[in-house]
Amino acid sequence: MSTVASPVDGQTARVVVVHDYLAARGGAERVVLAMLGAFADCRLLTSVYNPAKTFAEFGHYHVETLPLHSRVLLERDYRLGLALYGAAFRRAEVHDVDVVVCSSSGFAHQVRTDVPKVVYCHNPPRWLFQERDYLRRRLGVERMALALFGSRLRRHDLAGARSATRYLVNSQVVAERVRSAYGIEPVVVHPPYGIGPGGPEAAVAGVPEDFMLLVARSRRYKHVAVAMEAARRARRPLVVVGADPSTRERPAHVVAVGAVDDARLRWLYRRCQGVLAVAFEDFGLTPVEGHAFGKPTLALRRGGYVESIVEGLNGTFIDHLALDEVAAALRRFDAGAYDPVAIAHRAERYSPASFSARLREQVAAALAGVKADAGSVAGGSTELAAS
Repeated sequence: MSTVASPVDGQTARVVVVHDYLAARGGAERVVLAMLGAFADCRLLTSVYNPAKTFAEFGHYHVETLPLHSRVLLERDYRLGLALYGAAFRRAEVHDVDVVVCSSSGFAHQVRTDVPKVVYCHNPPRWLFQERDYLRRRLGVERMALALFGSRLRRHDLAGARSATRYLVNSQVVAERVRSAYGIEPVVVHPPYGIGPGGPEAAVAGVPEDFMLLVARSRRYKHVAVAMEAARRARRPLVVVGADPSTRERPAHVVAVGAVDDARLRWLYRRCQGVLAVAFEDFGLTPVEGHAFGKPTLALRRGGYVESIVEGLNGTFIDHLALDEVAAALRRFDAGAYDPVAIAHRAERYSPASFSARLREQVAAALAGVKADAGSVAGGSTELAAS
């Protein structure tokens, strides 16, 4: 069982981490790994766990899964269970621990417990609170399900959020969404970069010289096609990691390498001129990962990028997602205008060690707050009853 020192009585508190599902290799999963690293001997509870589709490092931990029907189907595509996970977490009860830490973008915060609950929210559920963007890409059956059950799902989601003793978010953007959705004043704890320079590296074949790097999964909001076409127009070499290269026509000056392991990703970060980031991100980990290697970022002036990038210090911005504007910014971008030492120094505020320290502080504060006043949500101006 995981432990953290309690500032109240000097004893150690047992901690369990709860996460929505482990079936992808994304930023949320990297944050969960950092959470596990913050607390020794950690136990992890989730709904679906597919080791082949997520980070191998989860194999170092004891992963418990909720009882679910159609588990084999859900492990193949976790998105098919969006109407099931909330009920599964509400049926689960976590006892015989001192603190529950939830990593949630929709479900984990609904888990039941009689101890303090610290929620780290990556974003309120998009299918409930950003329906226009979410449903634009969904099948008719998903639209119908949300039309029929959306109100009920929102009630359960709100109750789960308000059961938190302490509510944390990854950015000011998400903080505003949480205020609007739940009436909770959260604490911003920026996530850590998931990959840093202190590890093995392996070369990637076929990579051009002086390239920009874009790391993104195949999601429409990542705007990979815009980035590739802009690189063609700018005649600037671009290496794309994560997006499936077999599903896209690659223009000249673009090399798409698909998914790579961390050793190859480190190699690419170390050798790139800078990181290109044009997604609509709640926070966005790829810029701060590049910063850890001393690399500047060319980013869309939107979302969490404006929190991690300081103009002229560790990057610069593109004001609008327009092909001509992105291409012009790529042509102008000069990596030599930045100090890699200064960039890497600033990146330390997003290191796993910094994140672990902040998270442990919040857990300790939740313990202290509950011992002093079991009826309030610590960390904000909004007071809500704990479950």
